[in-house]
Parts: sequence; C-alpha cells; structure tokens
Amino acid sequence: MGIPGVAESGAMHRDALQDELRRLELDVVEGEHQLAEQEALVVTLRRKDEDVSEAESVLELLANVVASKIVSVFFRFCIPEQLGSAEPAALCRSVQTDV
Repeated sequence: MGIPGVAESGAMHRDALQDELRRLELDVVEGEHQLAEQEALVVTLRRKDEDVSEAESVLELLANVVASKIVSVFFRFCIPEQLGSAEPAALCRSVQTDV
C-alpha cells in the first residue's frame, strides 16, 4: 500500500501537465491556421500583381511565432527527460504530430 496522498498528487501533476500541453497544442494549431490564411493572402496579392511586401512580413512574423510555440512545447515537455524527469517527456511522445 502506498503513502496516502502521493498517488493523488502524481495524478494531479500529470493532469496539469496534460492540460498545459493541450493548451499549447491549441495555440500552435491556431497559429498554423493564421499562417495558412496569411499565405493565402500573399498568393492572392501575387495573382493580382499587388505589393506583397507587407503581407510577406506578417507571414514571416507569424511563422516565427508558430516556430517559437513549437520550440516551447519541445523544451517544456521533451527536454525534461534529459534532466531526469521522464513524465513530461512521456507526454510529449504521446502527442501525435504531422511535423
């Protein structure tokens, strides 16, 4: 029999990590959606032979934001395994990605 409260504490910690990972995933998905919309705008402007410099600047900014969020997820949930905390890394491996 385990120590009272320890199992519950571990489950609560795991639930909090999963909630945070879900939130970060949603942020990345929303960023990718905005990125796709901006890419479509650039294509539309090019087809109309209009200036795309501002739209491309925004596109680059959005791409950097999305990449930053992906890196944040990686360092927050995957790297801890290298530091001795396997639980966040196991959560990271359980996430299905298209990358």
